[in-house]
Amino acid sequence: MKDQKIGYYIVNSIIIVIAIGLLIHTVYANVIDILIKENLAVIISAFLWAGLIYVIKAVRLYLIMLERRITIKRFIKVYMKTTLVNLALPFKSGEIFRIYCYGKEMKSIKLSFLCVMIDRYFDTIPLLILLLCFTTITTKTLLPVVFILILFVLLMTVIYKIFPSTYHYMNKFLIMETNSKNGVRALVLLDKTNGWYTYATELIKGRGLILLILSSITWLMEYGILLLLAWGLSDAFKMIQFVDYMNSVFVGSNNRYVTLYVGISAVLVVFAAVGIYGLSFRKRIK
Repeated sequence: MKDQKIGYYIVNSIIIVIAIGLLIHTVYANVIDILIKENLAVIISAFLWAGLIYVIKAVRLYLIMLERRITIKRFIKVYMKTTLVNLALPFKSGEIFRIYCYGKEMKSIKLSFLCVMIDRYFDTIPLLILLLCFTTITTKTLLPVVFILILFVLLMTVIYKIFPSTYHYMNKFLIMETNSKNGVRALVLLDKTNGWYTYATELIKGRGLILLILSSITWLMEYGILLLLAWGLSDAFKMIQFVDYMNSVFVGSNNRYVTLYVGISAVLVVFAAVGIYGLSFRKRIK
């Protein structure tokens, strides 16, 4: 147990150092010049607005994990470090680190995986609607990132909807029609898969609508921040710029607004993390 804890801290330290290094290299090498051109009042407003967005996103994820009995203090600590890593790594690959960290907290990688996937699912639906509307009005051509999001939402929805009927049919068929070892293994696998479905249903039950509402609010607010930053830079930020912005977020390229927003977000997260961990360390000393 002690070795596992040491290994967890080592993995965390390595990933966080890499994330900070990437942020310094890709963001702060370019963001200073942009910040100098920005209006101070705009920057302060953007920091406050971004802070509120991350609070809402944290509430959304905590609602999904509510029955897992993670203390708010532990949840916030893990949320801070995983968000920092997510900001640094492209292709949303930081979600793997989030699954790992919350898996340790919940003592179940399976539950952590389901929680993060559900969070991503409800976060993607309003974003996809927004992107489809914007691309239909402007370019009328779907970018690869939009296709990927459509496939993700469709795949998750279809699997969730057809699983109960498929499970009952396959379960009955395997029990009635096969007596082989492979049939027994298939039954065991089917039972485990049904366990995943049951867990997912419990995590969503009674909160699907509120998760969608919270996700919609965060994306509208993020679009509002980009409009605010563009106004401060005397730029014309239109629908097509938002589509390009989202494409850059997913592929990890250096879009001007991605750089600025990630820089603002990273500063917020670092200061919040330092404050939270600092207070925790102070209490331990006392």
